[in-house]
Amino acid sequence: VPSSLPKTVGASQDVEFTVQVASYPTADAAKEHANELVKKGFPAFPVEATINGRTWFRVSVGSFKTAKEATAYRGQLLK
Repeated sequence: VPSSLPKTVGASQDVEFTVQVASYPTADAAKEHANELVKKGFPAFPVEATINGRTWFRVSVGSFKTAKEATAYRGQLLK
């Protein structure tokens, strides 16, 4: 589990998946999006990632035991 994840995500070995909903070049944009989702009741949080030497700030939602659970939740998010 990346150290940038909130302590509640990945705190158990049962949690392995989240759903990425966006990616931004700035931490502020990712935090703003995550906060908007939290206000709507989604368990969202920003995650820092380095891709090809560049830092991106992803917005992820939830914590799931299986890819199947994460995929099902993704479908709910799209609605």
